[in-house]
Amino acid sequence: MRTDKAGNFLVQCEMHKYRLYVYDDEDRLIAPPMVISADNDEAATEQAENVLDGAHADLKDEDRLVMRFPKEWAQ
Repeated sequence: MRTDKAGNFLVQCEMHKYRLYVYDDEDRLIAPPMVISADNDEAATEQAENVLDGAHADLKDEDRLVMRFPKEWAQ
């Protein structure tokens, strides 16, 4: 564990990395997954919504499905 000059313990917090898998109309993956860094599922879901335009996608935390965006979810 690291400490600062005063001897206080330093806690390093890294944002959690989620993966956003985007699919075409035939449910084929269209690109490598997008990495979303966020503190929690809610923040990651919000970021995913901001980049998707009604596309079908899955937001995952490793193997755990956080959110499924069905086709035309934005309508």
